[in-house]
Amino acid sequence: ESASGLARADITSHSPATSGIRVDYRMTSALFVPRALSMLTAASTTSSFAVTRRTMHKTNKPTGIRSRSAVRTVAATASTAAAFNASTDVVQMKVSELSDILRGGAEDAYQLVDVREPSELDLAKLEGFTNLPLSRWTETTADVLDPEKPTICLCHHGMRSQQVAMFLKQRANFQEVYNVVGGIASYAEEVDSSVGTY
Repeated sequence: ESASGLARADITSHSPATSGIRVDYRMTSALFVPRALSMLTAASTTSSFAVTRRTMHKTNKPTGIRSRSAVRTVAATASTAAAFNASTDVVQMKVSELSDILRGGAEDAYQLVDVREPSELDLAKLEGFTNLPLSRWTETTADVLDPEKPTICLCHHGMRSQQVAMFLKQRANFQEVYNVVGGIASYAEEVDSSVGTY
């Protein structure tokens, strides 16, 4: 479904931010996404689907029979799409893998980004992470980060961080981006209970 289709189907809700600031969210694919970030990612999604739609429209004959050149075109389109997906994939990182990085002293080799609200950090946090709240994310927020350096994104349960990770990979052209599966909640449960939960 196109990005425009998603936009029509979006359900807007207002979720009270823990910092006391009212935050507008869109519920897309079962995820609550701040309106600003959903608009940033929509453009790239629309352009990628547009190429495929134009190609398929030109190669479908009225008779339903495709020529060899049409088949080759469709195959090439599929190959290009596969290559695009591979280049824009966000790597899902287990909390045990994050623990190995933090405890092994290798955190300097990564950019650590916590996308939760500042008030959430008062309840649970991991040292070394830079706080860039998803609710305040804009087109230029990524400018404070190095796109050439591996980046690890963290949130409460791994949903908000996935949205930021996808933006960094697909729109900001970051080379290597990781999303911590289960977020800091899973880290506290599986790795270090002293981190705290909420």
